[in-house]
Amino acid sequence: MEEMRVTLETAVEQADDVILLTDPCGVIQYVNGAFERVSGHARTDVLGRHVRILKSGKHDAAFYRNLWETLTRGQVWRGTFVNQRKDGRLYEDATVISPVRSDSGRLMGYLAVKHDVTTEQQTERQRWQAQRMLETIRRVVGGVAHDVNNALMTIVGNIEMLECRAVEAGEPHEEIAEMREACDRAAAVMRQLLVFGRRKVGRPVVVDVNQVVAGLAKMLRRLLGDDVVLTVVSSARPARTLFAVEQIEQILIALALRASDIMPGGGTVTITVCDPDGALPGSGMTSSSGPDARWVEIRVADSGVLLDADAQARVVEGSAIDGSPSWATGLSLAGICEMMQRSGGRVAVTSAGGQGTTFAIQLPLAMDEEHHADTDIPGLQGLSGSETVLVAEDEDAVRDLVRLGLSRFGYLVLDAPDGATALARAAAYGGPIDVLVTDVMMPGMDGHELAAHLLALHPTAKVIYMSGYPDETLVGERGSRSGAAFLRKPFTPEVVLRTVRTVLDAR
Repeated sequence: MEEMRVTLETAVEQADDVILLTDPCGVIQYVNGAFERVSGHARTDVLGRHVRILKSGKHDAAFYRNLWETLTRGQVWRGTFVNQRKDGRLYEDATVISPVRSDSGRLMGYLAVKHDVTTEQQTERQRWQAQRMLETIRRVVGGVAHDVNNALMTIVGNIEMLECRAVEAGEPHEEIAEMREACDRAAAVMRQLLVFGRRKVGRPVVVDVNQVVAGLAKMLRRLLGDDVVLTVVSSARPARTLFAVEQIEQILIALALRASDIMPGGGTVTITVCDPDGALPGSGMTSSSGPDARWVEIRVADSGVLLDADAQARVVEGSAIDGSPSWATGLSLAGICEMMQRSGGRVAVTSAGGQGTTFAIQLPLAMDEEHHADTDIPGLQGLSGSETVLVAEDEDAVRDLVRLGLSRFGYLVLDAPDGATALARAAAYGGPIDVLVTDVMMPGMDGHELAAHLLALHPTAKVIYMSGYPDETLVGERGSRSGAAFLRKPFTPEVVLRTVRTVLDAR
């Protein structure tokens, strides 16, 4: 028994957590060695003194009242203290205080077991602050993108009108075409800014991967920094895939951030778009669609640290294998695998022979019929109509552009700067509303509310949402259920005409 007592005393004395014993009045009777290390007080400084000497002033009277009321009821108290070290610095400990009673039930004192959580709490607060800052940046960037896209839409719309007039007059219009291309590049940059950390993306479209990679190269070079050399190799022929552009951009940005983290001293990153059917040799990737399945492949190769065989297998399985702080809040390797699996793609990784790591991203090749369906667009002559369209948009220039574009092709257009005015003009008109074209975000009544009110009065009306935020998910579940279409700003009058005609003809 004596040996067991000595063992217990030694264990308590050597425990990593603070162990503190007081009498029923809160006077300290015992502290172990960890107390001296954590608090900076020698045990001779505190024995025989009340625990209040550790107070930091960070807790109010209600906090201590709750603590003592819990203990006097004979219950265990759990909580976190902010205490003061001997040198005045503050520290935090997660504490469990238990009443200690004799065999007869007499209260002998209180036992506190305290675990220093100062570092963990500071890390959590920093993580929380970083997350709040990230969310703030996202909101600011989203608002800027909305405003910039509205401005770009006005420019693009007027450029298209100038181009049409130049064509009709037989005048040269190369400069106008260059302005349109510049606006397209600006719109692409705004979309790429919102790719960071965004979980939801737009619908799949037929896109040439070469163009996506080329358009993103400038941003990737900024992310990688001056010490990392980026090389982009395009395929010899178009590499078209049916995939969401934002997903491809998210994957490339995530892999670029990873490469930047693992090569702080510099290195190389090479992005290669392979010709269709050019699968990565030895990747071991097979298709569940049969031997005739074809892919578009993007290889992202870096000269950084190697991944061992276990880590490579876990990437393909979709398990998290790293957590680099600079991109853990964005798209991780596991997130890439999960995204690809949901979207019908594949991921493989090779890392050996001192050559760094190569990620092979395989996207489903767009079939010929998908490509033709996306690109074979009828001429403008089939886009005219006589239906009534209600346009709600708080940006005057954008509203005027949509109204003028539709009016030129025969549509009767009612326009309004907000939702309440739009409903009032629809009521004053008295006739049927065939299509509502509304901005998603408007002051007062937003686009969703306007659509709900209008559909209650005009159940057969079609709804087209538009937004400067480059994310179709703004339409939301309500828009999806009603079959609403979406216009991403900036768009041209021709795009408006095609969308209106498409929803009307689908009735």
